[in-house]
Amino acid sequence: MNENSHQNICKNCGAHFSGNYCNNCRQSAKTLRITWKELFLQFSHAFFHANKGIIYTIKELLIHPGNAILDYLNGKRVNHFNPFLFLLLVGGFSTFLYTSINMKFPNEAIELNKIEIINPMLAHKFFAAVGFNYVILLTITDFIFYYKAGFNLPELIVSNAFQAGQIMVFSIIFLPLIFVQDYFIGNNSSIFNIRSLEYLVSIVFLFFTRYQFFKAKRNYYLITKIIIQLVIVYFVNDKIISYLIIFLKS
Repeated sequence: MNENSHQNICKNCGAHFSGNYCNNCRQSAKTLRITWKELFLQFSHAFFHANKGIIYTIKELLIHPGNAILDYLNGKRVNHFNPFLFLLLVGGFSTFLYTSINMKFPNEAIELNKIEIINPMLAHKFFAAVGFNYVILLTITDFIFYYKAGFNLPELIVSNAFQAGQIMVFSIIFLPLIFVQDYFIGNNSSIFNIRSLEYLVSIVFLFFTRYQFFKAKRNYYLITKIIIQLVIVYFVNDKIISYLIIFLKS
């Protein structure tokens, strides 16, 4: 009996098959018992594989975010991380890092005008509220501003979950610089504020994503709409986060 005639029984669906993959559900024939080695291999493949998983998703969102999201909505989903799991994981990791290095609230009474100044730092503490707030605001304004593009609300929610997750990735990337500024230079540096730079990077990312996603090349009317939308989102999000922080701290 040759190797190809050997019959395997799929551990996922119970079908009989030959070869390396089940003909019915496509699960691998080499489905081994979970050991420490197997656990490590699955974890590293899911998170760090360059052509699949969270690293692939981050890379694609960094290089061509609008096109990557369009591909996902059009069915190219095998290599991408789930958008909501992506948002929760990177947001949770961001919060873990910020709390681990003890990025504390100021020891003064919380007032609205003071919160507006330190919003970015506090926002990291409440990443889930901030991330989903971004998703809601961007989805509503996307639907209103670009309703002729033909995307439904669920598609826009998925799109903005990817974008909110990528913004959390930026918060992780900027964390070492923020730490150096807070603890060695001071927040009142006359050169520049790292948090403001992080916020600027996020705004540019949101603009570039919409520029690709809604096909705004050489369409100056659409470009203007994107700018107006992001200005509105910036101010509304700032106010919502300010009041949210007061509520959560009360």
